[in-house]
Amino acid sequence: MRDVNPAVIAALESNEITAFLLFSMTIDGQGYRYTDCDIPLPYAGNRYHPRGMEFSGARYSTNNIVDQVRVTVDDTDGELTPVFLAGGAQGSPAELSLVLLDNSALAAGSITIIGGAATPIFPGEIDDWDLQAERSVAITVTSPLAAWNRTFTTLHTSSCRWRRFKGGRCGYTGEETWCDRSYARCSELGNTDNFGGFRWLPSLENKEIWWGREGR
Repeated sequence: MRDVNPAVIAALESNEITAFLLFSMTIDGQGYRYTDCDIPLPYAGNRYHPRGMEFSGARYSTNNIVDQVRVTVDDTDGELTPVFLAGGAQGSPAELSLVLLDNSALAAGSITIIGGAATPIFPGEIDDWDLQAERSVAITVTSPLAAWNRTFTTLHTSSCRWRRFKGGRCGYTGEETWCDRSYARCSELGNTDNFGGFRWLPSLENKEIWWGREGR
């Protein structure tokens, strides 16, 4: 359980301060910075632009450390869709933070961050994403150490390994609504460049593999 300063809780309840999210990503060398505040927020030499945003799905390890969070960002203007379709987002750094703003200063037209600094919620890297029908992007940010906790029971399969149809690794953006993860279906969808399986494995089953001569 995490302790929160009682004075901060009291100030939030009295509407003296308001909490806002800051979310930053650096993809292919380009920075993308957003806030759920309705005005731009300058912070640490950068400008965070207003955009609908929420986060959920914070998963904790047995050591009470966050392993991942899921951030959903509005993309009505289509700015982020081509960025993620380009395929360079996975593994890119991302950070979710929280700032507390003084409401009286906001009413007077200025921005005052309580404590002078944002509170980090989760720094990590982009692991997966969904381009959703309501013109938003759901981004899963994981800890760089999360891979050490993964258990892989199947390393190679003839069917596609990407379980989420139209997900970030699948990459299909057409109008079809189903896929059985077979190469034949992926071919029908014109998406074989993103096929995540090893389609030749069944043809190798029970066959003797010739590795060359044993000696001269």
